[in-house]
This record gives sequence, C-alpha cells and structure tokens, in this order.
Amino acid sequence: MKSSDYMTLVQASKHMRGKRAGQGPHVDSIRRWISEGVKNRLTGELCRLKAVIVSGQLLTTQAWVEEFEAARHARPEVQQPVLRTLAQTTRAAERAGARLDRAGVK
Repeated sequence: MKSSDYMTLVQASKHMRGKRAGQGPHVDSIRRWISEGVKNRLTGELCRLKAVIVSGQLLTTQAWVEEFEAARHARPEVQQPVLRTLAQTTRAAERAGARLDRAGVK
C-alpha cells in the first residue's frame, strides 16, 4: 500500500456509519474496535478494524474500513427451504405410513 492510502482515525470516522445521521462514530469507539473488536449482533462474529501504528499514530485504510463495516453489519445466511411437489409429498407420506405400519404404530 502507498502511504497516501492510510488515514487517521478522525478521517476514518468520516467514512463510517454512526448512530446519528451525518456523524461518524467517536474516535474512542474506533480505537476500541481496533484493540478489542465488536461483536456482530446477528451472527455473533467478533469483528476487528485493521490498523497499523506509524510514528506512534494509529492509521487505517479505506479498504479496511469497508471490510470492517461489511463484517460488522453482515446478516447470517438463511437457507431456503426445500420445496416438494404434491407428488413428492404424497409419496413421502405413504412411505412414512408404511414404516409406522411395520413398526406396529396405528
């Protein structure tokens, strides 16, 4: 990465979604996300913002901010239910009934 790709945490705050419209998160929140991470409420995954220390200052990149935001707001994948045709459902019910008859269940 080029040195021009890096930005301070104040600059990163302006590129992130905050709780209030038009305002990014506080710099201390961003610092906490770098050190401790934040848990995605939907997936339970712990997400950390990547950063580097240059001359004693924490720096991040736009790509890392976007990656963090995507992980932080990710939704769990929902599996689509398997849809059966009427004929498949009927055959499955008949097979289940036959198994119950063999087992002696009425």
